[in-house]
Amino acid sequence: MDSSWTQGYVTDVLYTEHFFRELSPAWINYVAAINGCMPRPLERGFTYLELGCGLGQSVALLAGAHPQGRFFGVDFNPAHVDWGRRYAASAGIGNVTFLERSFLDLTAQEVPECDFIALHGVYSWIGPEVRAGIRRIILERLKPGGLVYISYNCMPGWAADSPLQKLVYET
Repeated sequence: MDSSWTQGYVTDVLYTEHFFRELSPAWINYVAAINGCMPRPLERGFTYLELGCGLGQSVALLAGAHPQGRFFGVDFNPAHVDWGRRYAASAGIGNVTFLERSFLDLTAQEVPECDFIALHGVYSWIGPEVRAGIRRIILERLKPGGLVYISYNCMPGWAADSPLQKLVYET
């Protein structure tokens, strides 16, 4: 494994197949509203970016459920991106674009300004330099009034998975 390419991220094993409801624009809007923030309108077009989309199931299913939106899934693992593209194509979902990019290499030309930017569990698995890349993307690509969802795998909720995370990271 070329550690300069992976930047410390585990690439030997594909991410799991899951749909995460917390990534949904409707869910993010709901959480924003109950916390006194203005939700983003979903009826007309909106733009959604998932950073670290893994196999792309969540972003593809969300795109299928919201044909009025433009969806982007970014992951630097080529196997993940390939899986996501094939998954979306097999379901006939045409409003999602998958990009094989590092967060440090993603440019403004590749992704428009976004109403939603979401990351699920990614931030706790990457190093400081890559976290800075995520913050740059959010600063550059989030529309005024846009919403960001970042989950962070932390204790005590992830205590049971901590040995697995350590094992995968060290192998």
